[in-house]
Amino acid sequence: MCILFSTQAQAYPSPKPGKFVHDFANVIPDDREATLERKIQTLEDGNTAQFAVITVQTLNGETPASFATNIGEEWGVGQKGEDNGIVFLIAMKERRIWIATGYGVEGVLPDATAKMIITRSIEPLFKDGKPPEAIEAGVDAIIKVVKGEPYSPPNITRMNGDTTQEAQLSSEAMVILIIFLIILFVLLVMSKGGGGGGGGNYSSGSSDWGGSSGSSGGGGFGGGSFGGGGAGGGW
Repeated sequence: MCILFSTQAQAYPSPKPGKFVHDFANVIPDDREATLERKIQTLEDGNTAQFAVITVQTLNGETPASFATNIGEEWGVGQKGEDNGIVFLIAMKERRIWIATGYGVEGVLPDATAKMIITRSIEPLFKDGKPPEAIEAGVDAIIKVVKGEPYSPPNITRMNGDTTQEAQLSSEAMVILIIFLIILFVLLVMSKGGGGGGGGNYSSGSSDWGGSSGSSGGGGFGGGSFGGGGAGGGW
């Protein structure tokens, strides 16, 4: 089912040419941003997905889901025809997180898995006052899942005064993980049976992005679409 969001409520920031990481809130140090760029570039080089990390100071009254989906549509994150875009949004004032997925990656990154990544890998680090580490942990987890690896939540040790508490997987999270593995298995079987036809090049959907056609264009989003898939959280 197609879910449409109006883009008339506010003007969204323009993407930075040739970039995957758009740190409008200025919370990511330059060296860590460069590391994130390299990781996401590697993902795109494999024609697996197009990925935008976006930090903003405020959502200006909009919901995280609407903001992430609208900006993904407006920027054209994802390969046209494949719709394999991912928007990882962080709003600092509202303390909100949203992972929006294009149609083409909803099978490998379902909402339940996106929610678990936020809850287990991202939120604890934000709560500990470590935004750069939280963002990188989220990027790492998303990349692994999109590349076909099952999500394995980290054991996170947090300090509360003199007490150390180790975060453990709940039974609910285990059920979600099992469901995800079943879905992944079914998709793999279907893809082998259907003999899919490969990824092709990523090309810029707009001259504003510069960049050349092909995966070497780095950050030149291709005009993908979003259908409202994704999950969110906060800290």
